[in-house]
Amino acid sequence: MLGGALASVRFLMVASGLAFILVVNGLIGYGIHQRYGESLDAGARATRDLTRLLEQHTARVATAPNQMLPDLDRLAARLDQARGGGPGSVLLARPDGTILLERPDRKAAPPAFADWPALRDALADQDDISLRAQAPDGQDSLVSLRRVEGHPYLVAATLPRADALADWRRDTAAWTAIGAVMTIAIALLTAFVVRQHARLEEDQAQLAAASRRIRGILDSMLDAVVTFDADGRILTFNRAAERMFGTAERDMVGQSINALIPDGVISANDHDLTALRPDGRAFPIGFMVSDLRVIDHPDAGDDDRPSHVFVGVIRDMTRRKKQEAELIASKTQAELANRAKSEFLANMSHELRTPLNAIIGFAEILSSDFFGVLNARQKSCVQDIHDSGAHLLSIVNAVLDMSKLESGHYEVQEEAVEAHEAISQCLLMVRDRASANGVALRNEAAAAVATLWVDRRAFKQVILNLLSNAVKFTPSGGSVTITAGHDRDGGFSLAVRDTGIGIPADFMADLFQAFRQAENSANRRYEGTGLGLSIAKNLLDLHGGSLSCRSVVGSGTTMTVHLPADRLLPPGVTRSGHSRTGAPRGAP
Repeated sequence: MLGGALASVRFLMVASGLAFILVVNGLIGYGIHQRYGESLDAGARATRDLTRLLEQHTARVATAPNQMLPDLDRLAARLDQARGGGPGSVLLARPDGTILLERPDRKAAPPAFADWPALRDALADQDDISLRAQAPDGQDSLVSLRRVEGHPYLVAATLPRADALADWRRDTAAWTAIGAVMTIAIALLTAFVVRQHARLEEDQAQLAAASRRIRGILDSMLDAVVTFDADGRILTFNRAAERMFGTAERDMVGQSINALIPDGVISANDHDLTALRPDGRAFPIGFMVSDLRVIDHPDAGDDDRPSHVFVGVIRDMTRRKKQEAELIASKTQAELANRAKSEFLANMSHELRTPLNAIIGFAEILSSDFFGVLNARQKSCVQDIHDSGAHLLSIVNAVLDMSKLESGHYEVQEEAVEAHEAISQCLLMVRDRASANGVALRNEAAAAVATLWVDRRAFKQVILNLLSNAVKFTPSGGSVTITAGHDRDGGFSLAVRDTGIGIPADFMADLFQAFRQAENSANRRYEGTGLGLSIAKNLLDLHGGSLSCRSVVGSGTTMTVHLPADRLLPPGVTRSGHSRTGAPRGAP
């Protein structure tokens, strides 16, 4: 673990920053140390040079050897001139160490060399000395002493060590400040670089994690996902693609997408393509391609165009194609079976109508006493035969109409029909049945004057079926009301409202299906085939109309017929009747 930490880039950056700081401060410290010695050497040289200059001035002023100076004031002026007003002091002494002059003047009796043990000892055997010694005034000084050649005098120059190092201290302070600033700058720069590298590592970790997540998502998909560039070269190949094509990703990366899907780049987003496995087997696929634009450099200018990566989703359509073929075959068989059923019902209806008409006709003849007078029992039996035959004939006619509608062979004879007249005729046809059941009929459509362009028989059949159902499912004491008029959209509406038993909500979805009834048990209370509403809806579909229902169990039902505006003729406008054959919407 320690070896890994030491080998990390972040540790190397910090170590490099610290090493740089140490090197910079070491160089500055070395320079300060060197400057310290140079400053002391420069001070020593300055004192030596000054003593030589003083020796020359003293030699010029002195008149004779071993004699006192005739003019100390003149020599003092020479000493001041030689000093030049700089730091330190200069002095003139006798060989016995008695100091004659000192500049600058300390306003006190000049000391003797006896007060400087270091000078006294050094002069015992030398004529020219330079040393560092403690001055009588207590200052640590650089001292240079020299005998005046040819004269019994000594000249000396002193320079306090503090004055000699004044420039060094100033430079040291400056370089120390520079070192501190550079240390702070290097530390900040190192911290910034380390932080940026940490962010980079964090971004790279997040990118790697996102890449792993994306790769995991791609590998977990059931569909094959292949990415390729603008030239069609495969970039990635997920596990589903490996299973689908039976080849590994490493073998497909860099290969052309056309090796798997001929003309795959050209036929992108085609749902009906053929793919090839490496062994040459072909299978149907669905191929969807999306364009993904990738910007290699986020900070690049607008002139840099992003590279294109295409993501292709491939789905094996073998099972779906098989299911579609089976579904088409099943649909074809169902249509053939339905057509055969309709043709069978139509043929059987024709075959049944002939004997039924004969039975009804003979029953009517017998009831009219054409062959002789019948007693009451015989007339009752003949009436039962007539009613049963008429009921069976109505069922056969309904089945025949339904088969024609389903097969598309129903012939529509369109003509101008007065709505109120057709309604009155239908009410007249159900009047006796309503009276027998104790149901009141209310005609509120007598004032609805409208001329409709419809098939007269079909329009009356719709009204009759609705009225018959309303009368049948309304108990004694109830009522059936019919209303009609113009719609807001310019069409024609007709409503049959009863106070009957109502329709359960769970049966509403199957209300208009053929042969469907709310009561399907053997002991049901109401007779019928369940074709009335289905036939009515199909007949309205042939006219571009609709049939809707609103019902509440126990309160009653309202059936509403709607015909579009093009089925209404303006007053005074007539059309010549014509016929056409068609199937309702949704019929096969």
